[in-house]
Amino acid sequence: LAIFDRPQVAQVAEIFSATLNPDAENSSISPASLGRLHQIELWFLERSAVSPLSAALRERCRAHFVRTQRVAAPSAMQQEVFHALRDMCTSATHEAVTDTAYSVDVAVEWKGVRVGVEVDGPSHYLAHTRIPKGATMLKRRQLRALGWHLASIPLWEWAEVAGVKH
Repeated sequence: LAIFDRPQVAQVAEIFSATLNPDAENSSISPASLGRLHQIELWFLERSAVSPLSAALRERCRAHFVRTQRVAAPSAMQQEVFHALRDMCTSATHEAVTDTAYSVDVAVEWKGVRVGVEVDGPSHYLAHTRIPKGATMLKRRQLRALGWHLASIPLWEWAEVAGVKH
């Protein structure tokens, strides 16, 4: 639902109300479902709509989502981009967790505006294409809708700037 961005808010709320147990915060919702529920919660926020999830379940979903967004080690390309941005901006934060619980590779402030910079390597694209995967598109849309300015740096553009052949 959140990825395709087609259903109406009332329809989605009705599905949740009929599907979720009122005591869902105590039930066994799978970890993968917690993450998806958080993304659907953001879908409601994009539309300034009231979520059918309880406050406790929303927080549980958000906490799980934050834990799963952390990346073990930034790529060499991500490190290069971070250092370049740090030299240009007054503030640059590596692997910044946003208020949406998504992490951005680098968060900078540019002329008073917060900007999330995503360093998009091959895992962000469908195989052998320059077409972003659904998860990448969803993240971009939700961050933008909830107030973030985003810049995406695809690996082929960074390679061109850095003088590296791919």
